[in-house]
Amino acid sequence: MWRPAADATPVPVAAEVWLHLARPHDRLPLPVTGGMPAGVLRDDPPPPLPWSLFRPDARVFLDTLARLPDVRRPWLRAVYDRVSAHPYDRPF
Repeated sequence: MWRPAADATPVPVAAEVWLHLARPHDRLPLPVTGGMPAGVLRDDPPPPLPWSLFRPDARVFLDTLARLPDVRRPWLRAVYDRVSAHPYDRPF
């Protein structure tokens, strides 16, 4: 609790606020990028890989395409027709 004056009411402050007030330059505002430093070995397992390739939901994809004004162009209309022609890909 932080009490700004003797007659004031206590104010709860999050730990992140206290950390910033106490040590404002200890934490970087963005995540660190790049690889591990030389000589550092990791013992955690690598992240799991997906079972299959990413496939967007056909209904969401078609609804999004239908809202685009460019869907009237022949090349994009061909994509729309090709996806909508396969009902087994549509998760209804």
